[in-house]
Amino acid sequence: MGGVPEYWLMGGVIALNSGAENGFKQEVDRVVDLLGEDEAWLAWWRGISEAPVLEVQLLVLKAEHTLSPDSDERVRRGRKRHVVRMHVDFDRLEPLEPDERRLFALPAVLDGITRMAESLEAVGETPAVPYDVRPAPLSVGTVRRRRLRELQGQPNAQLPRHWVLAEGDPVPRERDCGDGSVAHSGGEEAVIVEIHVPLSGEGGILPGEAGYEFGWIDDVEEFLDDESSDGSFEIYDEGEEYGDTYVFFITGAGEDALLSTAVAVAALPGVPAGAFAVITDEESEEIGTGRRVALGGREALLAAWRAEEERVREGWDFSHLAGRVDAEDPPWDFETACRTALRGARHVLDMGTGGGERLLALADALPADVVATEGWEPNLPVATERLAVRGIPVVQYDADTDETMPFEDGRFDLVMNRHEVLDPAEVYRVLAPGGVFLTQQVGGDDFAEAHEIFGGTAAYLDLTLAYATQSLTAAGFVIDECDEWRGSMAFRDIGALTYYFKLVPWDVPDDFGVDRYAETLLRLHESVPVTFTQTRFWVRAVKPV
Repeated sequence: MGGVPEYWLMGGVIALNSGAENGFKQEVDRVVDLLGEDEAWLAWWRGISEAPVLEVQLLVLKAEHTLSPDSDERVRRGRKRHVVRMHVDFDRLEPLEPDERRLFALPAVLDGITRMAESLEAVGETPAVPYDVRPAPLSVGTVRRRRLRELQGQPNAQLPRHWVLAEGDPVPRERDCGDGSVAHSGGEEAVIVEIHVPLSGEGGILPGEAGYEFGWIDDVEEFLDDESSDGSFEIYDEGEEYGDTYVFFITGAGEDALLSTAVAVAALPGVPAGAFAVITDEESEEIGTGRRVALGGREALLAAWRAEEERVREGWDFSHLAGRVDAEDPPWDFETACRTALRGARHVLDMGTGGGERLLALADALPADVVATEGWEPNLPVATERLAVRGIPVVQYDADTDETMPFEDGRFDLVMNRHEVLDPAEVYRVLAPGGVFLTQQVGGDDFAEAHEIFGGTAAYLDLTLAYATQSLTAAGFVIDECDEWRGSMAFRDIGALTYYFKLVPWDVPDDFGVDRYAETLLRLHESVPVTFTQTRFWVRAVKPV
């Protein structure tokens, strides 16, 4: 759509970005389940269509852009599937806090369903909205900050209206907090982690009042709101003063994951030193009853790092490391080079597409004929699902194990390769005369410090710019442009490093893990940030006519 910020989701899973919008995506995913699992909605769908598939696509667009006039054409004409496209105003979504954004999901879905039903000339009302897909209420922290902005005369971003429950929907169970208030509970006993932060000075002063000294309380609440918006954990109860500490309550995940969040809270700027966690559950009658864990201690650190190690990953998505890694960039922009080459390309191959992230970032510049390959088994289903929304097939191919690529001679006029193993002769074969090959590669001595720290040797030590250009020239290519670079990547915390090594396992020994390398990681923790050397090079080569 020509430079318009786009975020596409199918079933609430596929997206071109991540970060602050995660709460919105999570809510879309939950609401979209309504279309495939709720019996009332399934019966309604079967009554208006014989199509076996309902494809849901979401666009978040700038206000000055609108959907094209033919945006619902496939709804009218499709026989095998129907498409529902929903439009959310980016300018309304952007100023909202993460857990406010999710309130837009249900209106967007229902608006798309309404337009689809009108296109199919369906009659009758759509079913009521079940409780379990109703927008979750705003967190205490967000309500508090919205009220503070009102008191200070600052504007609050407008929220959509709430949707009512269907008749007969269950009401969540509540527990008595002992002070006349109640807190919701999911019905199953779960681990609760209390995060105790020491108070210094006089407490009990509300935000906005003169002498309010604990601005970090708002910072922590905002951090917990943001981090919990992707559903990885829940805020169990409103924070409160307890003795000489202020206590935050989190639940909805395993002990390691909750301790990981507690460790992150203790590391936030401005949070007083000496924070600790108490691991408890709903049966505890008093605050502070349970196992106490120092958040700077061995147990909490290892638990946090194990949680990073076990975190679900999809494709080459490094967004989870935002703000935790300081990485220098090469002087060239490989995406810009690809966009330039795409202007005249008609048949394109993307080698080693990962999870399809980089190719989707180029979506507005791609021609109709695009094919991707991926050789790493965990990425293959991710890329296949993500790229299906653009009609891009993903073919399994690994130059290390497969002798030839499954394409005929001269099939493509542009081949893009970012950090993927390649056979120069095979790339030359599938390129048409005059075709262009673009590649950016990780140098063989990349992250050399990791091998010094953890042991092992680099897998591709001979991979240098000189070796690559020599190999490409020997295959018949003419080198048009190339460059190489060395820079740094510094990790601010060991959890980030652990997560990174699970995405890039070839930089560490095969047996790498938090428990096996605990002592080494604890020593590194004492000297964060931990800095490694990056090496990169890129080549633009042409197959002679």
